[in-house]
Amino acid sequence: MKLTDYVAYFETLAIKHKAIGHDPADAKKHHFFQFDPEEINNALRSKVQLPCLFLETYESSPLINNAGGCFKPRQGAFMILDKLPVSDFKGKVHLLDGMESIGEDIIVKMMEDRTSAVLGFDLNSVQSSPVGPLWDNYYGWVYTFTILDHFDTTPRPDKWLP
Repeated sequence: MKLTDYVAYFETLAIKHKAIGHDPADAKKHHFFQFDPEEINNALRSKVQLPCLFLETYESSPLINNAGGCFKPRQGAFMILDKLPVSDFKGKVHLLDGMESIGEDIIVKMMEDRTSAVLGFDLNSVQSSPVGPLWDNYYGWVYTFTILDHFDTTPRPDKWLP
């Protein structure tokens, strides 16, 4: 899975999940963002639509080489966030329950897609933690996971000069 495929996959999830409802063509329905400082600042300035999915770029670990082949573990993460009105302490639990439910929906969809779109998704690697308050009283959940991506070790002579 290349980075462009990873980002496109999660943006598609944000489009198709009814509670998120991301529409890349409509600025008033932007609910998906990549997790980098510039995009976060732009999202917050443009009055981010809620709930929203923030996707972190994956990191890669050392290769795993075993009898089943060679794999490149990629650690990814996403956050599901919503904004809590200031001093609404009772609402915080309800908000966190809703964001956790959406996050779990995404994990279940990744499991469903592990033989097609997210090859090598490792359900046993999933961890989640509540987050907040972030920025302007945003709360939600962060999910981390690993995808074991196949690493092709076939020599490619066409890539090298003689």
